[in-house]
Parts: sequence; C-alpha cells; structure tokens
Amino acid sequence: MPSNRLQEFVFTAMMVLCMVYGMTAYNLCIDGGFAAGKFADAALEMWPEVIAAFLAVRFAVNPLVRAQVSRRISRAGAPAAFTLAMAGCTVLLMAPLMTLFVLLLHHGAWMELPALWARRLACNYPCALLLQVCLAGPLVRLFFRRAAAPRLERLASAE
Repeated sequence: MPSNRLQEFVFTAMMVLCMVYGMTAYNLCIDGGFAAGKFADAALEMWPEVIAAFLAVRFAVNPLVRAQVSRRISRAGAPAAFTLAMAGCTVLLMAPLMTLFVLLLHHGAWMELPALWARRLACNYPCALLLQVCLAGPLVRLFFRRAAAPRLERLASAE
C-alpha cells in the first residue's frame, strides 16, 4: 500500500500505535481484570512499547517478512493473500519479541522468564493475530488509503 518511504513510515507508525494500544489494553485487562480505566491506563503506559515495536518492525521484521512473503506470493496476482500473509508473518515474529520485551521491561523476571514468557505468549499471540487481521489492520489500511495516503501524495508533490 505505501508507495514511498514517507508513506511507509506513516503507515508503520499508525499500525504500531493501534497494535500496541490494543495489546497493552488487553494485557492490562489480563493482569487486573476488565475495567473502563484500563483503556486510559493503556494510552499512558504504551509509549516504551511503541518505540520498541516501531524500531523492531521498521528495521528488522518488515524487511524480513516482506522478502519471505514476496518470494512466495505475488502482490499483483493475489493482493488479499499477500496482505494477509504479511499481517500473519509480522504477528508471528512480533508477538514473541514484544512479549519478551514487555516482560523484561515491566516484570524483570529472570528466573521465571521462560515459563512466564510461554504462558503470556500463549495468551498474546491469538489476540495479536485477531487484532491485526480483523480490527487494527483493516482499519489502519482503510484510514491510510482514504485519508493519509492522498495527503502524503500532495505533500510529496508540493516539494
């Protein structure tokens, strides 16, 4: 979808913000039960994760996923399959990375880390996949196509 580096940067930032917010709210609800205040807490607590996720996606995960998916699926021949494969493979790599990062950042659990990581990943992975494929991914792509991409195109052509 993004056609230049500025669009790719903005699209990645939008997707990371949505995914990290959703997963932070989900994990806060797992830790302390569901309450309306958890959504405000998530907006306040998510920023270290946003930075880490953006850097991981932008510089490590996206190039790797794009290369692997492009080898197997033609974007022009099957755009929906390409998009779904990109989303699924990104979650496949990001869920373990971010689960580990969050556990180390917030819990610092060293001795119990493998068991805690496996248990939390078992909860996070299905939620992250559903969030990416069914909610955040489609909404971010729709907003990007309708609002962000045209504005970025005008911005690029004005320079």
